Amino acid sequence: MSFTEQTFNTYLIRISVAAAIIALLFSAFNGYDYVAIILRTILSFAFIYILGKGLGALWKKFESPPPVVEEDNRSAKIDILLGEINELENEIKAAQNQSSAVYPGQINNAVIDGLSDTAKKAEIVRKMGWGEDA
Repeated sequence: MSFTEQTFNTYLIRISVAAAIIALLFSAFNGYDYVAIILRTILSFAFIYILGKGLGALWKKFESPPPVVEEDNRSAKIDILLGEINELENEIKAAQNQSSAVYPGQINNAVIDGLSDTAKKAEIVRKMGWGEDA
């Protein structure tokens, strides 16, 4: 739903009229004369309306610009989330190395097909600190 200037003005006028009606009712119940009731009603409407216009102008002045909409490339978003920041650099590496596939994210290409021998497995376990009981 887009919140446009016209919608803002419509809600602002409705809120101002509601405040004016409340001021009218309180003034009438408190026994003010007709001139004071009319004056208080007009002033309450004007106060709320001008306050709303001022806040709307401040909001418009300080709001961030709308985001630039680019083409919807979902795989690029997933790659960034998984850690592949320089997609162009990886594409260049893939072009140079046609035999090895480039996988997005933080995957070590040397262990994609599985570890080759038990020595590498033992080295990884030692680096993780699982192999030694202190």
